[in-house]
Amino acid sequence: WRPTLSSQSCFWPVAECRTVIACRANNMLSVRAVAGRGRGAVARGHVHQGTSLLVCTPIAAVLKQAAGAACSYCAQCMRAMAEGSADRYCGTECARSATARGADILARADLRPLERLQKEQGRKFPLLAAQLLANLLNGLKVARAPPSAWSHAMELCHAVLHPEALAQVTGEHATLLHAFADAGIAPISTLELLMPLSRYSQILGACQLNAFELRLSHGALISCLLPSTASMFNHSCTPNILVHAGETTETHFIAAEDIAAGNRTAHLTLTLDRPTSANRLCAMLVVHGDGGVWRWRRMATAANGACSVRRG
Repeated sequence: WRPTLSSQSCFWPVAECRTVIACRANNMLSVRAVAGRGRGAVARGHVHQGTSLLVCTPIAAVLKQAAGAACSYCAQCMRAMAEGSADRYCGTECARSATARGADILARADLRPLERLQKEQGRKFPLLAAQLLANLLNGLKVARAPPSAWSHAMELCHAVLHPEALAQVTGEHATLLHAFADAGIAPISTLELLMPLSRYSQILGACQLNAFELRLSHGALISCLLPSTASMFNHSCTPNILVHAGETTETHFIAAEDIAAGNRTAHLTLTLDRPTSANRLCAMLVVHGDGGVWRWRRMATAANGACSVRRG
């Protein structure tokens, strides 16, 4: 299958999404402007401690750290499976869901260069971008419309990388597109139309600001992108929302305390083991969002590594 698209067909409204991302929310939250922080999720009424506010599954996810050298995980939900299992999925539902998200397309591409980047440099975002591209191609093939995962990714607040990162990002982008083209998935011209360098950079910027690290109950550490709804919870070093995942990547946002009507909801997004180079990168990002242009200013202390986002 080799799709051919015109430049006018590269942008789709969210209303055209066909594939559903599991995302369940109650009516206790609304998204509105939060002073100094752009848009955010705000309590409509009083929320009691322990209330589940949102349950969702990732739009893309990669295994960052296994629980043990011999562990095997479902390639879709990351559930731990029997040691030495030859199966990729824990059941037919996960296999069906993975196919709908483009797993068969992704498996055809040789992503070993990007996998080495993750192993040697900890750069997992290019693999998340590869998953989103496979998802998009599958959606166009099956439904002639972009899947909801792609639309969620395009809605995420994103950062613009510093010019000194351009050479590395350009090389990664070329590696990704040629992996798909060399596998006969789509012509390079079509891939460049669907994911030009600017859009690849946007996805990396969205990952930089929105990627979650989930420690699952069996010990594996997952890096993932959640639907855009989940990105409406702001960051705080004194959070009132807890983020929880069990034995799969299904993610729960739960009120850690009573939240009064009109108060914003926030969770802690700090990664204490973030490499120094990644910490420096945070100071070089410019955030594009509905609240205007922001700058990350890292305000860390040796005691707790606390950080803050302020209007620049």
